[in-house]
Amino acid sequence: MLEYSISLKPAMNKLFDERGYKASLVKKLNFKGHSTLSKFANNDLKEIDDFKNLVLVASEMFPDKAEDYIIEYCEALSHKSKDLKCALEYASSNQLKKLKSYLIEKTPRSTHQEVKDAAKLYEIYSDIKKDSFVNSLDKLSKVNSENVDNQIFSKIVTAHVYHQQGMYTAMSEMIRIADVLMNDKDVTPYLKDSYKSRLSSLKVSYKLAQGNVEEIIQSGLDALKEDIDSRFNIWILMNMGNAAMLKSHEESMKYLQMAKFEAESRNDLEKLREIERSITFSNCYWKKKVNPSTINGVEITDLHNKAFAYISNDQTEEALEILNSIDVEKLNSDRKSFYYFYKGMATRSKEDFYKSIQFFNEIGDKHYRQLSINELRKLGENEVLLQTLSS
Repeated sequence: MLEYSISLKPAMNKLFDERGYKASLVKKLNFKGHSTLSKFANNDLKEIDDFKNLVLVASEMFPDKAEDYIIEYCEALSHKSKDLKCALEYASSNQLKKLKSYLIEKTPRSTHQEVKDAAKLYEIYSDIKKDSFVNSLDKLSKVNSENVDNQIFSKIVTAHVYHQQGMYTAMSEMIRIADVLMNDKDVTPYLKDSYKSRLSSLKVSYKLAQGNVEEIIQSGLDALKEDIDSRFNIWILMNMGNAAMLKSHEESMKYLQMAKFEAESRNDLEKLREIERSITFSNCYWKKKVNPSTINGVEITDLHNKAFAYISNDQTEEALEILNSIDVEKLNSDRKSFYYFYKGMATRSKEDFYKSIQFFNEIGDKHYRQLSINELRKLGENEVLLQTLSS
């Protein structure tokens, strides 16, 4: 139940007063009948029968205010409601940090252990970028939920932790287990759709590391055909652009610009930064003009991109100055693989490219490994050896 009345319900009833509106809405959204909507709209404290229906109704009836109404509903949910799990997923997947924090603070009073476990998982997920690899896995191991929704999300979060470390084999196993769990009949419908989108994004990320460009593009297109209105489509499009990058600047930019449009329309600033970095990389790789002074970030990826911009402008001394300022020993294998690629681009040293390949192999990234293999080919390295490295 809801803890207090919300403005969505009278707004719904106002539209229902229009002749034929309710019938057309029920038909359009495939509801079982008028009563489903009427019972929800006419009872101040009644929850909707399915959180998925809440999103559908709010989006269809009030496209300009849908998010506001859904947030209001989530905030009004009683601590006794199991729908708090769906509300947490809605807040997390749409990056509504204030709402997510509010819901997590509410969950200790919950009468459902599955809700409390879900809150712990979303807290862990929020912290994986700033927490250590070991701490993240340790926290996840302590959430032993019997609820299938939570089991799926736990595997998704674990896959993200492995992906962040470049541990793609372990990441793939978590995706496989989550896929099996998704077939359980008790998975909550709203969560099933959202988790499916999360898993599609993870699968494309994993396939990117495997290096089959056509398979990555097709996998992304298949995921987008599902037509799940999800923020994770941004990540799918970005990885499609990253996949095409080594083959065609034009195709790469097509998907990256689509990803950028989606990120801008959703005001997703975090993913927008990632997309801009990929666009910069693609432009540098294909020798398009990039002004290094426009790259002002201080993260390792930004420093790498700035060095690459100098390299693409034949300013190798400036590039090496940036690269030499980085403490390589503090980088993980994923960062080292790119570091030595950029170093090789500046020095034209085979040794640097081989070091890059060594670290790409260590993390199992066959896609970006090809960057250094291609450069060794340009330096006249033995083709038989290069074919062996590519296998």
